[in-house]
Amino acid sequence: MNVKIKKLEENGSFIKTSIGYLPLDWKVKSLIDVCKEKGLIRGPFGGALKKEFFVAEGYKVYEQKNAIYQDAEIGDYYIDEDKFNELKRFEVSEGDFIVSCSGTIGRIFRIPKGAKKGIINQALLLIKINPQIISSDFFYQYFQWQGFQKRIIDNTQGGAMPNLVGMDIFKKTPIPLPPIEEQQKIADILSIWDKAIELKEKLIEQKKEQKKGLMQRLLTGKVRLPGFEGEWKEVKIKDIGTLKGGSAFPEKYQNLTDGKYPFYKVSDMNNEANNKYMVVASNYIDEDICSELKASVIPSKSIVFAKVGAALLLERKKILSSESCIDNNMMALTVNKNFDYNFVYYLLHTISLSKIANVGALPSLNAKDVYSIKCKIPMDLREQKAIAEFFTLLDREIELLEKELTVIKQQKKGLMQLLLTGKVRVKC
Repeated sequence: MNVKIKKLEENGSFIKTSIGYLPLDWKVKSLIDVCKEKGLIRGPFGGALKKEFFVAEGYKVYEQKNAIYQDAEIGDYYIDEDKFNELKRFEVSEGDFIVSCSGTIGRIFRIPKGAKKGIINQALLLIKINPQIISSDFFYQYFQWQGFQKRIIDNTQGGAMPNLVGMDIFKKTPIPLPPIEEQQKIADILSIWDKAIELKEKLIEQKKEQKKGLMQRLLTGKVRLPGFEGEWKEVKIKDIGTLKGGSAFPEKYQNLTDGKYPFYKVSDMNNEANNKYMVVASNYIDEDICSELKASVIPSKSIVFAKVGAALLLERKKILSSESCIDNNMMALTVNKNFDYNFVYYLLHTISLSKIANVGALPSLNAKDVYSIKCKIPMDLREQKAIAEFFTLLDREIELLEKELTVIKQQKKGLMQLLLTGKVRVKC
């Protein structure tokens, strides 16, 4: 990634502006100034797009998820031509930007060539920039920069959900403008990192899909590792290990962080972008408290999973390696000595625990149902260990790729801070 850049000397080349020091040849414009006339449009009121207006085919209604997931194809809401003409001021065209305004705030997506003709819904903002003033690529990069995001996301109300600042504030949000040629050069440089991120993300996804397919074959005996021919036998979970449930964590011990023993609980991370639950160490308690809560204590190398809300196993990197405690929304399986702990961990990933959960307001598992799960296991402990080691190596490879991805993202983040503030200039 050889990029021609130069640092500005601190010799009067900067001027103080409303958003900090900028190069002398940069200008500051408000967001509304870089848009076309009537090019900053909040979606129609909800009453304009009631369910009864939707049809099977017609003009597409773009939703928040189109912006969040960077995909123009997802979604299946359409309106007829009459309704489209009525709401034509909200029409989306190629090259326009749509921004999420509710829930997951501030995600921006550029409408690609060939996208379906349609309008935005009430949860989106439509931005039509003036290409004579600002480069489309530069605007896209600048909007995603955390410095700009901080200006447009309102977290001052103390609520759990951040909001997009009011339109009066939003349209006056300042944007620094380098000369148009420099804008494009900056965008081109940042796009190099975007491509590197995209390639790394695709590689990680391919590795995960590869692992998923191999698990379905190696952990069922359909494919055997070289050198193993022993019998596989059907057993129940009750033959493999012992289950133990946790208990409620006393409120008087909340927020303790200095102890040796982690206390795990299920944390609801359910949202549009990340629909799942996680198991987190919420507190760290000392030996005295751990003894007091002995009903919740589980031994090291216990396979822990949620029993309420979602039956998801603890992540590999958080497998318990020491004595710990769990809350009453979790269960722990302690594996018998004649079974390999790591093999059982991977085996349980091939079983859909959610299918045996009791369905109610919140799906839940009980020990009886888990104990009754049947699975096939090689009786040769060496084969169990060999299979587990194979997947452990795959996990390490994926983890390494994810670390590399984090580094690339951090590199881009740092570069944005320099290039988008003029601290480092691009040679044009």
